[in-house]
Amino acid sequence: MGNIVRLKRALPFAVIAISLIVCLVYLTSNPPLAAALSASSYDNQVILVQVGNKSRFAKIRLEEVLVNGGEVPKHVNVQVSTPMKGFIVSDQAISRKKAEYDFAYLNEVALQTETDPQQQLNKLNHGTANEKDIIYAITIHHYTEVQSVMIKYRYLGLKYKTLIRTETPD
Repeated sequence: MGNIVRLKRALPFAVIAISLIVCLVYLTSNPPLAAALSASSYDNQVILVQVGNKSRFAKIRLEEVLVNGGEVPKHVNVQVSTPMKGFIVSDQAISRKKAEYDFAYLNEVALQTETDPQQQLNKLNHGTANEKDIIYAITIHHYTEVQSVMIKYRYLGLKYKTLIRTETPD
């Protein structure tokens, strides 16, 4: 009789523990950040990486961007825009065109939920995009050609890394 009572008390804890393990496995095997090279300057010293949050549950906090195997880029900013407006690629620190676009520091932007770039593009192509839709791109300016980008971020307290290669096959 005593064993059954102990089992009944332990059952809720076991269910919670198993649920947490399943959630953790799901979160680590399905990173929420969608990221892809979007555009670059002719010399690949300025690149634009479009990013978005595939999740429905929580925002993504961007923490750090490194290039070429661990180098700190010259400048890193996040563009926040709409599908209709798009992004700008510019190596000029200050220009009239740049003033028309919204730039923020990396740690100032949390990627809102359901901002997957592919979904935003589909909405634009189907004519259902509007001014409330948000798109994001990381603008990276470096001293030399950018060959790879490492984006470090947090989601639901977990740390993630995403690597994007920029070199094109010969």
